[in-house]
Amino acid sequence: MLAAINRSIEARKSNIVKATEILAEEYYGRLSEVDFGRATDVLSDEVKASVFVSLPLTAMKDKWLERHAKGLLIWYRFSYVILFCIQ
Repeated sequence: MLAAINRSIEARKSNIVKATEILAEEYYGRLSEVDFGRATDVLSDEVKASVFVSLPLTAMKDKWLERHAKGLLIWYRFSYVILFCIQ
């Protein structure tokens, strides 16, 4: 019963709310305060928010945000591999 109520609440959320939640969960630590605000401004548009929410991969969301929030800098976590050649 509780699961059904939670699904009902989730279904009623607007795409703007969903996009803002995704932004807070996945991007808060990866964006400066200014860039986070810029991304929030972009996602306040219902159509843009619905596109952002529908993208299945974080990498796709990254590219979409970079395109629509001009000048946005997203910090990426890279794994560095150092290869040594022994001759």
